[in-house]
Amino acid sequence: MPENPLHSIEPPQKPQVFWKPQKYRLNKQKTEIQTIEITLSNERLNSLGQKTAQDFIQCLDEIETELRKNSKISLAVFRPRVQAAKKSNPKTKAWIAVGDLKELFHFGQKQAKLYAESWTQIGKRLDNLAVPLLVVCDGAAIGGGAELFLRGDFHWMTSQSKLIFKQLEIGLPLGYGSTSKLIAKVGEQKAKNLIFLSKKVNAQEALELGLADKVLANNSDFD
Repeated sequence: MPENPLHSIEPPQKPQVFWKPQKYRLNKQKTEIQTIEITLSNERLNSLGQKTAQDFIQCLDEIETELRKNSKISLAVFRPRVQAAKKSNPKTKAWIAVGDLKELFHFGQKQAKLYAESWTQIGKRLDNLAVPLLVVCDGAAIGGGAELFLRGDFHWMTSQSKLIFKQLEIGLPLGYGSTSKLIAKVGEQKAKNLIFLSKKVNAQEALELGLADKVLANNSDFD
């Protein structure tokens, strides 16, 4: 297994990344398929910090072990729990709301390097799972959240969802190793337009650009 570059960080009392076996009927198939569902849930709007990265790496270790043991699993689904973006506006939902900016502000060069390496490792491992990975976005995928959405094999969004490439707007690079994924999907010029102009892309636009494979009316359509 790849070495965890954040091994020295104490694990959180409550894990922020979970997995569980699940069964789905996709495209109204009569036969259920066995899957693994990966869930991200933390109190800071699913922000992507160091401890979340450590939990994610541990979760992937366990998933890879389970996939080696159970050949009947044919799909993995990454489906974070949606968080209300603001108490004053609970209808605004964050799927994954960027990296943990309060944490990033205090990083030195070494910590920043470890942080980027960890999330790049997570992205590569999601891309290289032994089964296809379906990523389901329900809400705003902001910054690193938009990058994480690009990982895997299939990408579904609910109609209310959006991808927000705001990294440069707040003075951050794309740090999760996803630039090449974005270019592969939309081409170099469109990728530049999305990144340099900090574009917001709704679900229908994402479908037209090739960033999403399917748009659902709402999250319950997936169930």
